[in-house]
Amino acid sequence: MRAGHLILLEAMAADEPGSPIGGIVLYRHGGRLTTAQSADRIETRRRYPGVLHLLRWRAIQQAIAEGCEEMDLGGADVPGARRQPIPGEPMYGLYEHKASFGARWVAMTGAHERIYRPTRYACGRVLARLGRLVGGGA
Repeated sequence: MRAGHLILLEAMAADEPGSPIGGIVLYRHGGRLTTAQSADRIETRRRYPGVLHLLRWRAIQQAIAEGCEEMDLGGADVPGARRQPIPGEPMYGLYEHKASFGARWVAMTGAHERIYRPTRYACGRVLARLGRLVGGGA
């Protein structure tokens, strides 16, 4: 962030100082802003509806202010497939949210992992899975 490559937009509730209810991380590159991560607190959605819509709109305004030629709102593809989600699939709501801002589906290659130490990587994956099982996570 100090180098100016990342932007963090946060929404804060007036009655919960210092506790964000949503946020978006953007990065600057090649004349565009790209959404890297975005999230809101599920327990505050009823009390503060539209937090991510507000933050996404602020991100678009930032891109316009910076003279960006385009804005990448990030992916909404179906797990295990590189295609546009259809009604009823878990990612369809996210796809609709982004489409409501005028976004259109663009097929891209997506992120890839480069594994330099396969044994260490495999151990880390096993330990993470065990942690989720022991901790009761998904």
